[in-house]
Formats: sequence, structure tokens, C-alpha cells
Amino acid sequence: MSDSRSIVLEEIFTPPAEACCTEIAEYLAGFVLAGNLANPLPGDDQADAWNRRLNWWWHDNPFVGTSSGECLAYLMRDAETGNLVGFHGFIPFGYEADGQPVPTLIATTFFVDEPYRGHSMKIFMKLNKLGRSFQILDGTPSPEMREILDRFNYENRAEIERYNIVVKQPSLLKKGKSALLRLCGIGRPLPGPLSGSCPGTRVINDPALIRSIPERTGRGLVRSVTPEGLNWMTNSGHGERCFFGLIDSISGQLRAFAIGLMKSAKGVTACRMLEYGAFDDDDSALLALLAKVAHQPGECGLPANVDLLLWSVFEGAVKAKPASLKPEIRESTLYFKLPDQWKDRPKACLPCEGDLVLL
Repeated sequence: MSDSRSIVLEEIFTPPAEACCTEIAEYLAGFVLAGNLANPLPGDDQADAWNRRLNWWWHDNPFVGTSSGECLAYLMRDAETGNLVGFHGFIPFGYEADGQPVPTLIATTFFVDEPYRGHSMKIFMKLNKLGRSFQILDGTPSPEMREILDRFNYENRAEIERYNIVVKQPSLLKKGKSALLRLCGIGRPLPGPLSGSCPGTRVINDPALIRSIPERTGRGLVRSVTPEGLNWMTNSGHGERCFFGLIDSISGQLRAFAIGLMKSAKGVTACRMLEYGAFDDDDSALLALLAKVAHQPGECGLPANVDLLLWSVFEGAVKAKPASLKPEIRESTLYFKLPDQWKDRPKACLPCEGDLVLL
């Protein structure tokens, strides 16, 4: 029987010591090296890569320790040998609703050795109990996991709109690449010019330059926005990232922001917006920021080799969308579950609500 071996479940509530992180990292890399992960990512078979991820999730994360009862991981051990035979991690994230904090965990990396998989439901039962007081997000569940999440009444946002916005880079215009991208139907430019859009503002690339951040009320569940959190998201995870903040030129107050991850495929380099938001009533400041980046990439700090901005939007996440652009409809595997006290609030979902952005 697959569950004939006795196990012990440990819960981690504070960032573990280096020795424990090393043990976890070596177990996760070994799990992948043994061929147990269907579609491994670069670095999944390397303990050093997992150690860096654990640091991003727990030691560098400014949201760790901000919620009572916060769990960072479940460890499954063989009861006789004490060896690690399973792992389920969590990444604390900051959320709020009308100024009140909403404790949130992103589920990540659920690995259990085959002889012990009969015990997996014990982890789900603990997770279900944790979900009574925490919003639980899972952005990359496997097909098997989706069935379990459905059984535990998680909500699924199955579709997301993606806007492909051509960037007006001088080097691309010379090569005719922007015209080629439009001709091939890969992307479209945002309307310009932008001289009258959000006057008295400028774009920054360092969250430390933000002097104040307005409250967002009446928007349901939204990400908590702090300079520390923005800096963490910009500097964690694989790949080159950029922060774009639209601030008032005099007061330094944040009007809108976006964090992008650079991706290249088939000769096209794109900046995929992972997280974004605005602090006006109609989100027009966010559209203005994206348009500024697309039309004035050099001034806004966008790398010179970027051809496209990829802006993905879940239903209800923003109030303003570019009417001149037709989005692609893409499938999404984002699942989430809200505690009873927050279930009556609308939730603004974002592409960053998954563990892949922190791998």
C-alpha cells in the first residue's frame, strides 16, 4: 500500500535556519533529478537554485511575519528514519481590503515521494484549516491538483485577456521591426501622443523614490503596495525585471505602477507585466503609464531590446482598458479561496498570483 509507511508532519512558522533550508533544497532538487516532475524549469534540479528561492520566499520577503498563525511550509518526514519525503511551501503576500490587512499565502512546490503519497490528504486537511483565516492562492496547479482544489471549493479564474503592445524603440523603427510585428498580428501600438496624459508626473525605476502611496478604498481585495514590497518583487525570481512607477513630480506620490519580466522567444523580446495597479478612480493613470513606457521607452527605463509589452488582465482587475486594442483570450489556472469574512468582497486578480514569478 502506498500509505503503509508512517509519517510525521512538521509545520514551519518562521524562516528556518540555514541547515534546514539546505536540507529542503537538496530534497527538492533530488526529487526533480529522480524524474518525478513532469515539466521541470531551469534550475529545478539544482539545490543552489532552490536555496535562492527559499531566501526569496522567506528571508527576503517583507510580508513574512505580518500575519498571526502564518505557515511557511509543511514538511513530511518518514517516522522511522526522519528523512524528508514531502514538502509543501507557502509564500506570504500582502493584501488588503479598504485598509484592512487580508492574510494571504501563495501555495508552491507540492512534492511527495511516491511511497508516501497516500498521506498527501493529511496536508490538504491542514491547508483547509489554514484557509479559514488566510486567503490561499494557487496559480500553477497540476491537473490532479485542480481536481482536489475543485473538491475543496476553490474558485478558478479560467480566462485572462492579454494585450500585446508594440514598443516604439528607435532601433526597431529603423529596422522596420515594429511594422513587421503589427503586420504579423503579434501586437498593436497604443494611441499617442501622450503630452496631455497625467500632466505633472514622471516615471521612476526605483521604488525608493516613492514618497507616499494613497489608500485604495472601495476596490475589494487588492495587493498591499509598499516600497519594500515593490522592491522585493522587482528583485526576486529569475530573469531581468523592471519597475515602472508613475509619480507626481512635486510630491512624489505614487499614481500607478507596473513590474515587468523580460522574456525572449523566436526573435521577439517582450516585457511581461507581472504586477500593476493605479490609485485613481478609473485606472486611467495605469493606461497612461503603459503608454508612456511604450512611446518613450528610453526615458522610462525600458531595455532597448524590448519589442512588446505584454499586459494580461483578469476580469474585474482594472476599470480602464485600451479600447483600440483587441486582446487575446488565454487560459488561466489561477485558483484561490477566501476566508468566510472576505467572501463578499470582489477580488482583483493579477498575473503575479502564482509561484512561477518567484522561481
